[in-house]
Amino acid sequence: MAATTTKKPVPAPSPFDLRKTLTDAGYIAVGLGVLGVQQAQSRRHQIQEQLEATTAKLREQAQARQARVQALPSKVSEQLGSFDLAARLETVRTRANEIGEQTRARVAPVIEQIESRVNELPAPLPTAAAPVVRVAKQFVAA
Repeated sequence: MAATTTKKPVPAPSPFDLRKTLTDAGYIAVGLGVLGVQQAQSRRHQIQEQLEATTAKLREQAQARQARVQALPSKVSEQLGSFDLAARLETVRTRANEIGEQTRARVAPVIEQIESRVNELPAPLPTAAAPVVRVAKQFVAA
């Protein structure tokens, strides 16, 4: 007798294999994730380079400004030279006193002439002119 073996039926290949589809979808998801991470790393690298360049530029500007500020006192000293403010003020004060004395010397005779002429005027005028003469004398004395 012949042994009969029963063969199990082989399933027909279906056009939609769920396991293969899920595996492919997983690979695609992982691939997209890897691409996303790579793009993020690339963008981070670009931003980091820009930040470093900007920081270096700002440091250079700050150092240049600091050097200018540190050089400022010596530049001011050079421009002023041996400018001695106290000596200059004393010179100005002395010169002002000299001018005052010269003015008093020139104005005093004029005031005396005015006073003598006012005194020669009839009686009511010298009395009326006395305040003007007094102010002129105070002005010359100051």
